[in-house]
Amino acid sequence: MQALQQRQSALRGVQQRAAGRPVAVVRRGARMVCQASTATKTVKIGTRGSPLALAQAYMTRDLLKANFAELAEEGALEIVIIKTTGDKILNQPLADIGGKGLFTKEIDDALLDGRIDIAVHSMKRAGGAALVEGEEAERAAAACGRAPGLPWAAACFTGGALRPSAHARPSALSAPRHLRLNKPPKDARTGADVPTYLPEGTILPCNLPREDVRDVFISPVAKDLSELPEGAIVGSASLRRQAQILAKYPHLKVVNFRGNVQTRLRKLQEGECSATLLALAGLKRLDMTQHITKILDNEEMLPAVSQGAIGIACRTDDSAAARYLAGLNHEETRVAVVTERAFLTALDGSCRTPIAGYAHKGADGQLHFRGLVASPNGSKIFETTRVGAFDAEEGARLGREAGEELKAKAGPDFFDW
Repeated sequence: MQALQQRQSALRGVQQRAAGRPVAVVRRGARMVCQASTATKTVKIGTRGSPLALAQAYMTRDLLKANFAELAEEGALEIVIIKTTGDKILNQPLADIGGKGLFTKEIDDALLDGRIDIAVHSMKRAGGAALVEGEEAERAAAACGRAPGLPWAAACFTGGALRPSAHARPSALSAPRHLRLNKPPKDARTGADVPTYLPEGTILPCNLPREDVRDVFISPVAKDLSELPEGAIVGSASLRRQAQILAKYPHLKVVNFRGNVQTRLRKLQEGECSATLLALAGLKRLDMTQHITKILDNEEMLPAVSQGAIGIACRTDDSAAARYLAGLNHEETRVAVVTERAFLTALDGSCRTPIAGYAHKGADGQLHFRGLVASPNGSKIFETTRVGAFDAEEGARLGREAGEELKAKAGPDFFDW
């Protein structure tokens, strides 16, 4: 009887497809349940399983439903939880287990394998830059609603930006594609490799509106970092936070402090440390701002590159997903993220390098950027600022120049921690 039901269900699916009705098939044990939709197949949203990651995935789902009628239908969207290496190993500092890609690799693999259709990332954990050219660029431009035929049919996706590539050649249309997404392009001026982190075959056409970028101080025993006594323990897994804390308060002790937001707050209440720092954006998205002792301004604690920004990726050849994501893109966030990630890429620091950067649109309408790089113990900090026109192309230039300036100031051995 069960086998007969399966065959009948499969037959109905074939009939519905023939009638032009896409069907999403969900396996439940030995049974197959066909969910028909008159508009679209099920779009699977990939995410990590932490409460914060899920909150961001639900936000993405709700925005898609609100902006596209066909995705508001029952069964049109599905959230798929993927456990990453960073989620599995919680007893070691991130730098000791690889740093880059710890929270994204498994999600990227699922995207490329077709197990999910879009991937929701916290941009401060996502890849840096990706270059596409030739047919891939044409498809991406068309899918995102941009006019095809960008100069030499080239585009550069850098943390969500789609813009003409400075590395493309006029002969790119007739020549074989020489810049694959997983292959470092060459800097047009120096000939050096420009690092890329998005895997081949994926693009990031969407940044959601950015949340508050500031960090917060949380403590049951003090109202501010300055009130903590000598030797007090501050828990933080962030090298950026550790370096900036120790630069101003060298009498404090900063220890590795990992886990999701709820876990860190529990450890704090259990007395494992006297204080911790968290991103205000995460607490807002989790509706947990009641735990905040003090919000730190950016002069006191410069945020991580892309902190508070959400990026959503899809496959390069998935025009439907790219169209949906382009419809959600927030341009002001995109420009800021492009600037900050250009800074990060120019520095090319290791996962052991404390780096911070923040770009925003000032009251004067201009793009304002401040960045820093530090030694892990905070004994050396190099900073820079930039101001320019508020657009992605100018932002990429300013960010790159700022990174190159600090890299030159710090010297070639500064990043070998």
